[in-house]
Amino acid sequence: MQYPLVTVTIPSYNHSRYILSALNSVLQEDYPNKEIVIIDDGSTDNSAAIIQQWVDEHKDRIPVTYISRANKGLAFTINELIDLANGECIAWLASDDMFCDNGISKRMAVMQQTKKKLIVGDCKVINEEGVVTHMSWMKDVMKRDVSLYKTDEGIMEQVLVNPSFAGSVLLLKKDVYDNIGKYPQNFFAEEWFFYQRCAAFRYTAYLDDVVSLYRRHDTNTSGKADLAGKKHLVRSIVKSYRMSWWLFPGFRMKYIALKEWIKWNYVYLRTYILK
Repeated sequence: MQYPLVTVTIPSYNHSRYILSALNSVLQEDYPNKEIVIIDDGSTDNSAAIIQQWVDEHKDRIPVTYISRANKGLAFTINELIDLANGECIAWLASDDMFCDNGISKRMAVMQQTKKKLIVGDCKVINEEGVVTHMSWMKDVMKRDVSLYKTDEGIMEQVLVNPSFAGSVLLLKKDVYDNIGKYPQNFFAEEWFFYQRCAAFRYTAYLDDVVSLYRRHDTNTSGKADLAGKKHLVRSIVKSYRMSWWLFPGFRMKYIALKEWIKWNYVYLRTYILK
């Protein structure tokens, strides 16, 4: 197995309770050639100070680029992290999640075997205290038949209907963004945009193995969204189909995308306009 540099990119915002667990999980990964790039996006708790102390204590063990600045939003922060990454590959890690079971090495092995540019794994679900509540996000929470993710066509269809991946489960070649583009600003459905475009380019392979721990708690972004945020999310989902329509391969995939676009427009009208 070859060991190209993997940049672990961490967008941090108000996760002072969890950020040390996230950072320590990177150190515990057995993959030998890695760095961390982390941006604290204007946290109002003491996340920034906690991160700085951790960096000072561990800078001799792993290369770290750390920026603390005013809040600019998730999409802006993600795009900035991409620009700062030095690695050939990027592994995303949310500041309230953790890597586990040497998931970087597992995904890198699949990437080298399959020659795919994006490897997506499964994750266990944990609560605020770190207790496992579900052994598999895909099977136990989303109730997905993971056999449908074995082919390019299956992955394309599944992410058109609903990108079901959760937590910090993706590892990709950095040059993927040269083709799919970076994340749209002021956009609440980053995962829809990203996974649909990667599937359209046939970049994606699914690894049916746990690579991370996804933490569900009261301050998850999706759980704390107010009415305006939820409306923006649905509008962003609708927009994601329109933005990537020209990429979806073949009549069948375009037909599925059209049905989903109509469905989400109806959801928006029924839920936020006609009620």
